[in-house]
Amino acid sequence: MTNQRELDELLAYWQPILRLRDWKVSAVFADQTATQACSATTRIHVGHKSAKVYICEPSQIDPDWQGVRDIEVTLVHELLHLHAVTFDEVLKEGTRGHDHLEQMIELTAQALVKARRGIDVVV
Repeated sequence: MTNQRELDELLAYWQPILRLRDWKVSAVFADQTATQACSATTRIHVGHKSAKVYICEPSQIDPDWQGVRDIEVTLVHELLHLHAVTFDEVLKEGTRGHDHLEQMIELTAQALVKARRGIDVVV
């Protein structure tokens, strides 16, 4: 998947499933500058219950990137951060707690997408 329409469709599918109906969320493809050299990042405004997900253009992902390259998993991962925003604020990046939170979010995102697709592996 590489176009904005498909990304919008995935967001429309996952937002109610993840119980984020009361959030105003948008998702866009962006260059590595906007995604902070990661596969994605999200700007969250808790007080307004709004967020914008920036997903790195697939063609710009570092070839050495060891993470999942699945746009749907990446989107679900970023959406799950909306429920974990308090933990994200408290746990410092690079600490074990933060690493465990990221791992839990990533494995949950993979499991949800896997269940939707009815497959054993998400790559």
